[in-house]
Amino acid sequence: MPGCTCSSASSRNWSRACCSSSSGGGSARRPLGRGALLGATVGAGFSAFESAGYAFNAAITTRGIDLSSLLQTEVARAVLSPVGHVLWTAILGAVLFGVAHGRPRFRWAWSVLVAYVVVSVLHGLWDSNSTISTLLAFVFTGTPFSAAQNGYVPSSLAGVVTTLYIAGLAVVSVIGVGVLVGVLLHYRRQARRLDARQHAELGAWAGSPPPHPLR
Repeated sequence: MPGCTCSSASSRNWSRACCSSSSGGGSARRPLGRGALLGATVGAGFSAFESAGYAFNAAITTRGIDLSSLLQTEVARAVLSPVGHVLWTAILGAVLFGVAHGRPRFRWAWSVLVAYVVVSVLHGLWDSNSTISTLLAFVFTGTPFSAAQNGYVPSSLAGVVTTLYIAGLAVVSVIGVGVLVGVLLHYRRQARRLDARQHAELGAWAGSPPPHPLR
């Protein structure tokens, strides 16, 4: 169900956000790109564990071990992972580092919550894409829902469903990449303005190391 999917996606994204912030505990002053890289690394780790579960389910059949299904699942997951978990957590990591730029530690900001909601919605749309594409196939072709055979899509709609499914994944991926690029550009401009203001305030002392306490 879409509601359950969004709830599950939301909880998983929250876990990855916590991992990204805790993993970069002392990294708040590092470049923004490293936040995206750290987030992507965390997302890749989650994706690897999830892919292992999908591969296990695909391999175990009533006829025994199906190696062909296992390989197909792993290849598909490997292709889609960069525009899935990796991309979503990269967005969260970039926002976390962008908000913390110029500060000694991470801090709360509304933009973190907004990024979390956006990523959760993208994740939910990605996971619900199969259901959405099936419903759209019935609507676009004018096929009544009663034509579903014991809960299965009629063979005449299989091609339409597949096309809509691929198109849906592509749309979500493009939106995700656009969000990541927008986040990086926004916080880089913000970081340059902050650095320029600090440089103007410090004047001749700009770039000098901070004073050390006397012992």
